[in-house]
Amino acid sequence: MSAEDEERLRAFRSRAAGESARLAREALKQKAKHADLRATYGTEAVSNWYADHQAHLNAQPATGAGSSAPGAAGAALAAAACGLRIKAVGESEAAGGRGSFTPVSPVGTPYDEAVDLTDEETETEAGAGKEEAADVGAGEEAAEVGGGADALDALGAPVCGPAAGLPGVRDYQSCVLRYRRFEAWGQVLSAANQTPDSPLLQLLAADYLQAKAGGSGPEGDDRLAAAAGLPLAEREKGYLEALRASASADWERAYSLWLRVVKAYPSDLFAVKRAQFVCLMRGDAGGMLAAARAASPGEGPLGRYYYGLLAFGLEQTGQYERAEAAAREGLAGEFDAQAEEQDAWLQHGLAHALYFQARHGEALAFLAERSGGWDRDTLHPFLFTHLWWHMALLQ
Repeated sequence: MSAEDEERLRAFRSRAAGESARLAREALKQKAKHADLRATYGTEAVSNWYADHQAHLNAQPATGAGSSAPGAAGAALAAAACGLRIKAVGESEAAGGRGSFTPVSPVGTPYDEAVDLTDEETETEAGAGKEEAADVGAGEEAAEVGGGADALDALGAPVCGPAAGLPGVRDYQSCVLRYRRFEAWGQVLSAANQTPDSPLLQLLAADYLQAKAGGSGPEGDDRLAAAAGLPLAEREKGYLEALRASASADWERAYSLWLRVVKAYPSDLFAVKRAQFVCLMRGDAGGMLAAARAASPGEGPLGRYYYGLLAFGLEQTGQYERAEAAAREGLAGEFDAQAEEQDAWLQHGLAHALYFQARHGEALAFLAERSGGWDRDTLHPFLFTHLWWHMALLQ
């Protein structure tokens, strides 16, 4: 073995030893948390919460003493178990009360970006959000250029251009966020051909052609030129400039432009997805989280896909407990809404979060339980094979 190889092996062993020590410390912390939970709320209450927790994971109604709705106490237990700070509301601290907690499903505690920010950071982000929203126009111009207040896409964001283009826009957004097979994405080309005066359809067709080419390149330039020749609202202008930047592989500029769109239209999860893709190209984990934190689920039918984007951003920045909480909140929403289709990317995010907490058995059991919903005929081959790869990794 060469001296260089020996040094690499030594460094690897050192990192492994450090990681092992860190996990041991985390295990001790978790044991202390469980002891504190039992001391604070009583052994029976904690046992009941875990029964509810497991029942929700199994997507079956809870039975027995632990079947009651979580309520404030259950949410407090969930918050304590996850080790997260949830803002107390209701009772005044001045009155000496413990405070009440926002009721949530025991499957997960809702992520609140305010708990991650200092006062200074909150003011900075709020100011930046207002400035960007003013720059991009917050959508008022779209109603003037396009079909009015009812011209909303599947994300609840305004769309300019003819109403005939809306079905194609919504279908493409759905294909991307739901990880449909790539040939389903390609239907946007025929939709754009049928409605050539829909600027967003032309832009999404360019996005498809760029994605097909690997994320950049001139393949979508003709579609971008077609969109540029149409009346554009500010949101569409943001798409145009971001896609132009991606075409030339100017990832830094592309990211900043996608982020501006998200800050002006927080429900635009498609823009979040594209911002996070650009961050993958740049190796920018912090940018992934910033894009998700600037967004919100909104009112559109695709709003529930927000949690998978947020969970992945948190996980990529090493915030594994918060990533788990965000993912479980999304899963709880799917359960409560009786969603016919599960978010496979959200499942992927939870598996990541559990894996990096050294909870491999839980991650494997979770993926095995959900694998029945992975349809190779509809799910994108990347995600379909990637999920099975994770299961193999966990064996």
